[in-house]
Amino acid sequence: MTGYLATAETDISAPPERVWDKPYEDKGEVLEVDPGRLLKLTHFSPLTGQPDVPENYHTLVYELSGDGTTHLKLTQDNNGSEDEAKHSQDMWEMLVAKVKEAAES
Repeated sequence: MTGYLATAETDISAPPERVWDKPYEDKGEVLEVDPGRLLKLTHFSPLTGQPDVPENYHTLVYELSGDGTTHLKLTQDNNGSEDEAKHSQDMWEMLVAKVKEAAES
């Protein structure tokens, strides 16, 4: 992973299989999959205001661990500054909260 990292984490009262079983759609390329445990992909966000070119893509890593309760950790690389990483982290914290809400309902 390169640049400044943004990380968002949560504990979910549901097994990894249930957390994993949520639909997901975004722009990027899947790099690695370990069902129920790991999803690694490239990601482009037009919200950055940067051109849609490979050097402006981030790598997102979703890691799930646990059995009855799941720990979800999302990491995003390639942020250009600490401020950019903090902004991304704030956005990803909202996303992991939504995953938690959906998996626990």
